[in-house]
Amino acid sequence: MKDILVDNDIATNFFANPLEPEYKKFINWLIEVGCLVVCNRLVNQYHATCQHSPSPLNIIVIIDKLIRDGRYVKKENSELKAFRIPKRISNRLRSNQRDCDILKTVLLSYRKYAISGDRNLRYDINNYPGYSASAVSRPQDISYA
Repeated sequence: MKDILVDNDIATNFFANPLEPEYKKFINWLIEVGCLVVCNRLVNQYHATCQHSPSPLNIIVIIDKLIRDGRYVKKENSELKAFRIPKRISNRLRSNQRDCDILKTVLLSYRKYAISGDRNLRYDINNYPGYSASAVSRPQDISYA
């Protein structure tokens, strides 16, 4: 499964009007063969920031296509609650508490890949003990294909 998590800041700032060729390639890959991994919090963020965008590359439009193609993986709240972050690790996390579900979603995904503009979230994903997860700020920095 070629799954990846796309954080809301990337979906908002680079999907609706991608100027860089690497983002265009990534969006085409996601539409054609990729699988999007999300959680409830992330879907709510997508809807809050992108639902009124008229762009055909709006993340909401892409999600609709991925659902129809069976390439949309939503981690349920029960799965996220079952994933316990030990206190010794949670005290060292740099990301916001509200990003905890996104961190868990990446760690529970198949390939454990994420694209995010949040430096602290990327640090937590890349340095979470016992997992070989990868989070980058730009699609060309990860082998998503």
